[in-house]
Amino acid sequence: MLETLKNRDHSEVEKLLSNLIDSFLPSPRSDRHLCASPLHLQVLDEVRNKLKVSESDHSIETTFRILNLLSEEISQVALSTSDLSSLKNKLGERGELRPDLYDITFLHSFEASEVHGTRKGHVVEAIRSPDQLQHLFAPTETWKEEAEAMGLSIYIKRHNREDSSKFFSLVVVARRRGCSLEVFNAWRIYHNEVRIPPERTPLDLLRGLAEHYGYTLTISGSESKFFMYEILTNIKSFSPWDIAKIHTENGRIWSNMFFTQGRIHGVVKLMIAFVLDGSKYARDLKRHGVQVSENCDVFDAS
Repeated sequence: MLETLKNRDHSEVEKLLSNLIDSFLPSPRSDRHLCASPLHLQVLDEVRNKLKVSESDHSIETTFRILNLLSEEISQVALSTSDLSSLKNKLGERGELRPDLYDITFLHSFEASEVHGTRKGHVVEAIRSPDQLQHLFAPTETWKEEAEAMGLSIYIKRHNREDSSKFFSLVVVARRRGCSLEVFNAWRIYHNEVRIPPERTPLDLLRGLAEHYGYTLTISGSESKFFMYEILTNIKSFSPWDIAKIHTENGRIWSNMFFTQGRIHGVVKLMIAFVLDGSKYARDLKRHGVQVSENCDVFDAS
C-alpha cells in the first residue's frame, strides 16, 4: 500500500482511490468533482514519485500508468475486506477494474463488425492494451438505481501511425456487466477520411463516426445522428424501427441501437443509437484494402 494511505480506514482509502481514478477518466457526467484535497494531492505526489514522472507530465501514456497503479492499490485494499468475485463485479461496473481483468464476451451484433473486416482478436487487443479508454455512465438523476448497470466503455487502439494514408483508430463499444464486457460493435476510423483529431476523447471519435457516416434519426420527436442515454416514454413497440425513424429511402444501413425495456409499461431506456450508411462506410474501408463481405444488406444491432 502507498505510504500516504497506511493506517487509514479501508473504506476511506477505497473511496479516496475511487475518486482519484474517476478524476483521471473523461466522463460526460455533470456530478463529478475534481480531487484537490491535501490528502488527494499527497497521494498523487507519491504515485508520481513511485512512477518517476514529473507533475507536469500529462501525457496519455503517463495517465494510463497512474491509472494502473491506482487500480492495483484499490484492488489490494478491497481484497482485504471483500470476496474476490463481488469485488471484481463492483469495480468492473464502476469502470475501475484494470483492462486485462475484464472477461470479454461478444454479442450477436458484433457479426456486423466482422463483416466489415474487424476480428475478435483486434477487439481483445484494443481492450487489453488500449491507447485511450473512456467509461460512460447513465445520469443518476434520471436512471436512478439502474444507472450503474447501464455503463458503457469505449476503447481506442491506433494503428499505422507512421503512415498518414493508412492511419486509423479502432473504436470498440462495450457494456459493463460486473467484471464482464459485452462487446456491441467496433469500427475503423481512418483519419484521412473522418476529419477528427485522434487525440480527442473516445466519445468524440464515436460521435465523429456517426456524424460522418450516419443517417439522421428521429426519436421521440428529436432529430440527431447520435443519441445516448435517453429515456423514452409512450413507446408502443419494442422494435428499433418503430422507436427510430431513419431519414433515408434506400441504401445499405448498419443499425447500432442498444436499449432495454423499462420496468414501467411503455418506457424504453436507450443507451446509445446511431445508424451508419453502410455503403459509404464500406467504400472507404475497401479503398484502404479492407475486405468487406457483401452477404448482408441490413445490420440490425439492437
